[in-house]
Amino acid sequence: MQYTAIYDYDLECLPNLFTAVVIRESDGATWKFEISPWMNQGQDLYVLLIQIKMSGGRMRGYNNLGYDYPMLHTLMSYQGIVNNAIMYNKSRAIFDCQGINDFEHFVWENERHIPQIDLFRIHHFDNKAKRTSLKLLEFNMLLDNIDELELDFQADVKSRAEVERILEYNTSDVKATAKFGGFSTAELAFRDKLSEKYGKDFTNHNDTKIGQDFFVMELANHGIKANKYNQTIRTSINLGDVVLPYIKFETAGFQEVLEFFKQTIIDPEQIKGFFGSRDKTKSKCTANITDRLAKTMDPNDVTVHYTDGTKGKYGELDTNKQVKYLRPVNIHTMVNGFRFDFGAGGIHGSLHNTVVVPNSTQTLRDSDVASYYPNLSITTSFLFTLATCFARFI
Repeated sequence: MQYTAIYDYDLECLPNLFTAVVIRESDGATWKFEISPWMNQGQDLYVLLIQIKMSGGRMRGYNNLGYDYPMLHTLMSYQGIVNNAIMYNKSRAIFDCQGINDFEHFVWENERHIPQIDLFRIHHFDNKAKRTSLKLLEFNMLLDNIDELELDFQADVKSRAEVERILEYNTSDVKATAKFGGFSTAELAFRDKLSEKYGKDFTNHNDTKIGQDFFVMELANHGIKANKYNQTIRTSINLGDVVLPYIKFETAGFQEVLEFFKQTIIDPEQIKGFFGSRDKTKSKCTANITDRLAKTMDPNDVTVHYTDGTKGKYGELDTNKQVKYLRPVNIHTMVNGFRFDFGAGGIHGSLHNTVVVPNSTQTLRDSDVASYYPNLSITTSFLFTLATCFARFI
């Protein structure tokens, strides 16, 4: 489906005040609405929403699928003929369900009046380990002004000045959402392309979920059903059966890590603990490694366990004692002075507590892999399909 425009928006709700600010991405056109003791613009907002719907527009927000859109959905179900009590009761009901039943008020895609783009979900910030507020994003985006509003959201507003201040705060958040949306253009384009190609809405899928769904789709295309009702319960995972045969490396450190994975069998109930953590206070690594792999690691992060029960650092190896086994703080390797850490969530690497200042002939560049998981899954599924088709002719 071809969409015409994106409308960024944000809502606020107090016992006697509901506000909404909508800004069209293409030209910055701005609409502000309130339902308060001074005026009720619920029907005016409803008219705008119908116009967005009929013109093929989409609305974009931050955690809007969790809060803002269920609020708008309620307003639209009343055709805009609402009051503060209706909107506030809905708002409180949403908050009261958080952490208990997060889907109690969730509006599914086929029920939405207007297509939604949720940047919070696209970037997987709904994951507990990655949860990020819009204010933190504003800080990271180096905005000139980060507007924070200290207000009791369970108390009535008492003046027009308070209403104007809340609308100002709304507007600031919408502009921040639009700016972050600009940084997310490639991610959205990728999801739109997938949605059009496969006839399935990937808009608000995070990268991991795209990879998962695509892989399940490919399995289904080959007559293999994969869902929670027919999963195989495994007591162990042989990583050698998981690593694709065409994966090869030229660097010694990566070669040893690859060999480690090929020779490893892990308990599915202890995956994260198996890989350990770079934070030594949290590491519970249970993996033993070869001397060859240890040679590619940080010697201070590998512990030598001797047969006499003593321990020491690999960098201070006691050649007079017999080594029982080697255990690192986490699975990693050093390549050209840079540390690559391997965990259940993938490969990671960063410079810690480091200031990098390029000179006049250098360029400082920060690179990342775009949509790594879904692209990996799509590529792998394509090769699997190709190999299957080829096998039928030999």
